[in-house]
Amino acid sequence: MKPLIFWCRWNETKLLLHGRNPASVWGVMKYWKENDRTVKFSFQLKERILTLGEPDNQIILHLDEMGTLIKDE
Repeated sequence: MKPLIFWCRWNETKLLLHGRNPASVWGVMKYWKENDRTVKFSFQLKERILTLGEPDNQIILHLDEMGTLIKDE
């Protein structure tokens, strides 16, 4: 979960977890510098894949161990 925490720090978001299982965590990110805009997310722990947004309009990001973007899909 460390890459997700770092990504939130770099992007000035607050992490609000709603659930967790052995493979992933999910919840809402709150962008406190953008009038508290919220975005749903899920994060696959082993693969370090962060999915942002609703199912019909998702952004998929692959993070390295320091929470920086490797590539987006």
